[in-house]
Amino acid sequence: MDKLKIMGFNLYYLRVETGYTKKRMAGIIGICEKTLTRLERGELPPRFNVTHLVRVSKHFGVTVDSLFIQREGRAYPPKA
Repeated sequence: MDKLKIMGFNLYYLRVETGYTKKRMAGIIGICEKTLTRLERGELPPRFNVTHLVRVSKHFGVTVDSLFIQREGRAYPPKA
């Protein structure tokens, strides 16, 4: 599976597991909700860069590279 899709799905799981809304998660990352939706679908929006991933990793206490690793026991793509 494409690493970008895995990263998007992992962002989705982080958001859902913490009970964050799209609005709150987007605020943490520093993007708009529409951009977050695209990311969660595995699309790379314009102007998205590694700085945004660093914000996610710091906030959730994970490494940036772990966002690109497919986890066992998780459905990819996630079921909404």
